[in-house]
Amino acid sequence: MDLALQDVSKKITRLDIAICIITLVLSLAAITAIVLPQKAGKIVVIEVDGKLYGRYDISGEKKEVEIKSKYGYNVVSIGEGYAAVIYADCPDKLDVKRGKISKVGESIICLPNRVRIYIEGENKKQDSMSY
Repeated sequence: MDLALQDVSKKITRLDIAICIITLVLSLAAITAIVLPQKAGKIVVIEVDGKLYGRYDISGEKKEVEIKSKYGYNVVSIGEGYAAVIYADCPDKLDVKRGKISKVGESIICLPNRVRIYIEGENKKQDSMSY
């Protein structure tokens, strides 16, 4: 009976192969995400309550944008390759604590004031992925 158990334990099943392939794919995905740098953004987009407030080039000289709405007041510093909320009248100030953003996909959100600030790549209206 020991011989039968040894034969079973030495067989590689389809499940073993599938687990190895899945592990390899996940490992490659993780390594790619860590190794490949994010691209620096070019445009910062500001939305208030889901509506476009403004689009600004972050590669230019530094400027401050005041966001006044019925929800609250924020001041955003834009330029020199980054955007950051430098003042907010919301109670928790999480948007100010977030610090600078500069890479495509990064964002700052102020829930009480309904403000969303995020970085885009090039200045574009819509592309095929937007549909």
